[in-house]
Amino acid sequence: FGWPLVSAGPMTQTDGMRSVSARARRCVVVSAVLVLGGACGSDGKVDSPPPPPLLKSEVIVSDAASAVALTADPGGGFLFGERLTGRLRRVDQSGRLDPNPVAVVDSDGAEGDQRGLLGIVRGSDGTLFVSWTRRSDSRLVVGRIEADAPRSATTTPTVIWEGPVSVHQANGGGLAMGSDGAVLIGIGDLLAPHSLGDDLSVPNRKVLALDPAGRPEQVPTVMSTGWNNPFAIVTDGEGATWVADNSAGERAERMGRADRPADAGTDLDGTAGKLAPSGLVALGRDRFGVCGYVSHRLDEVRVTNGRARRTGRVLVGDCWTSVAQLADSRLVTATLDQILVSK
Repeated sequence: FGWPLVSAGPMTQTDGMRSVSARARRCVVVSAVLVLGGACGSDGKVDSPPPPPLLKSEVIVSDAASAVALTADPGGGFLFGERLTGRLRRVDQSGRLDPNPVAVVDSDGAEGDQRGLLGIVRGSDGTLFVSWTRRSDSRLVVGRIEADAPRSATTTPTVIWEGPVSVHQANGGGLAMGSDGAVLIGIGDLLAPHSLGDDLSVPNRKVLALDPAGRPEQVPTVMSTGWNNPFAIVTDGEGATWVADNSAGERAERMGRADRPADAGTDLDGTAGKLAPSGLVALGRDRFGVCGYVSHRLDEVRVTNGRARRTGRVLVGDCWTSVAQLADSRLVTATLDQILVSK
């Protein structure tokens, strides 16, 4: 397809990992920043009629610039990213939006694109990790902000990994913290042939583990392969990391463990493109919420014997691009320009 791809060098594969065949066509309905009209294998319709949401939502931020990557603060508030501006912003436990950003990344986000600030995750010691597509060369990079670093518009993360050259869709970029302290990132197919999913020397269609103290040229470890676009990624209370993957061609959307091949995951839906998973939150033992860019809601998912299934319950009616659970167990969700708290 002629897309430029920058490899981080040879990658290693975790024990027991098997390669999987790339059998599905690529899909461009992916991540929290996709264009709605780009649905793949679907007319964009969702289950009709969906059940009423269980929780009521209240808007607390009304003018976000394409909100992504909600991350809870231990003090009760939360952080979020603005894909279009590259700003990391904080809302305190009272619901007040700090007018001064926590930090700013020099990203190249644009309307109708899937580049920009993409992911934020917090380490156990308070260190922040951020992923974005860098303006100077369009590479997908991951950076670190130390817990004790000053927080202001001049704060920029220290790059710990320089990844592939991004494209206008299917970059991935969602982040999670592994139970061992590694920074985990999902990478999409980058609009390249699906056969690259089996090539361990390139990052396409993989979940990668990064050394949080690594250098930009570090070689990541391959946790799993064969994903279409594993943007929605989270580590649960048991230390297992899960992925809600976007649909690939006619195949249904799926959810599975990030340390197992994508084909080991299970379908979330009977038809491709009904959800377009953009966020994933762990709500308790074997219980999750999946935020959908196409469905515009947060669906409940239960895991039984390692297999994930939607229960048919809608937890929150407004969830387009991201979701997190706050310290007091409330849920915070995002649309393109609003952030809401549910209770």
